[in-house]
Amino acid sequence: MIDRHAAEEVLDPETCMEVLEAAYREEGLGSAVNRTKANILVPTSDPDMWYRYCTMEGGIRGREVVAIRIKSDMVRYYTAFGKERTDWYCGFPGRFFGLILLFSARDGTPLALLHDAHMQHMRVAGTVTLATRHMARKDASILGILGSGGMAWTHAYLLSKVRNLRQIKI
Repeated sequence: MIDRHAAEEVLDPETCMEVLEAAYREEGLGSAVNRTKANILVPTSDPDMWYRYCTMEGGIRGREVVAIRIKSDMVRYYTAFGKERTDWYCGFPGRFFGLILLFSARDGTPLALLHDAHMQHMRVAGTVTLATRHMARKDASILGILGSGGMAWTHAYLLSKVRNLRQIKI
């Protein structure tokens, strides 16, 4: 299993950004791969509710690892104020669940079984932050975030690492 220090490294913002940037660079060079997220929806006895099983995988030659992310949740599609909306949860509203299985691409051995909560936030916000680092104006200092849910604070935190933010609009 992954040791405590290695797990802390994965959650460190600077390390997260370095790993993501290296992974995107390798993918561009053809030495990293990923499979687009795949969902299966299973109807339930409630016609408005579905069970959703979701997976996505990727591998990086430079790190010699392959990972699969697995999510399990209940999903409801509905219309509110003329807009299509989606609610989802695992177990009960407000609770979410995902696993990451990490394998060695050198010898196939399992390396870690991880809950994806914080890492998922870091991966998504880290990707946005990398795009901002390379594409946004260097003097950009006002951040606009649509929504204030679980991902908002991670985005604000990481984006403050690449731009001198003086204001955040939610």
